[in-house]
Amino acid sequence: MVRLVPRAATGSSVALSATAGRFGTGRGLVDATVHDGGFTLTSSFGAFSSRQDFRYVDDRGTRFDPSDDRTLRQRNADVVQRHAFVHARYVLGRSRLDLVGLSVGRSGGFPGSGLRRTEAARATTAQNLASLAYAYAREGRRPVRLSALTARTAAEAVHAGEGWLIVPAAHFVGREGEVMTRTWLHEGDERNAFSLAAYRALRAGETPGPVLYRNRLLETPARMRRELQVRTWGTQPVR
Repeated sequence: MVRLVPRAATGSSVALSATAGRFGTGRGLVDATVHDGGFTLTSSFGAFSSRQDFRYVDDRGTRFDPSDDRTLRQRNADVVQRHAFVHARYVLGRSRLDLVGLSVGRSGGFPGSGLRRTEAARATTAQNLASLAYAYAREGRRPVRLSALTARTAAEAVHAGEGWLIVPAAHFVGREGEVMTRTWLHEGDERNAFSLAAYRALRAGETPGPVLYRNRLLETPARMRRELQVRTWGTQPVR
């Protein structure tokens, strides 16, 4: 298991960037850092949007008869994506307090494919993650502990009364055991480097619930496909 530590600010700065392209495409990014004595702040905010109203050829379902072909503009394909990241740290003597927050969101339409065009289908997703940590460095000791995750299953790695074990989402897929599971998927893919899974031991009377490991929408000019990967522990239908 690799622990990723957010970058801490070493000075105060602000960086702005903006880009624009065809089909109403635009992207903006703001990065800011603050360093004031024992307080540091690193932040990043960004947004991307596009109408995606490019032209395409509609064959009206008669692939081998070009006489009725027509050129149309894609509709209901607009998309807005946004992200926000904040890492605040306050150091006082041997004590250190860290607050980390990450938010990723997407909203837009689903234009459909082929003859099945959809002009009213919309979807909005939001994923938020926050962490608050406190560390105290004892005199003569280093406030760092390294450990290796050698458990074959998630159930072997967690124990009753302890909190959640957070690992890369794909680490224990198919090797969970009897545990409670939660996932945070970046771009709906458990293989993404930013996707996480959390596991904890079951409490008295609890049973494992279904967990979503993948929820991806794959779009091409010719078709649209959604990939789902769900892990269940029972035979009950999953809705």
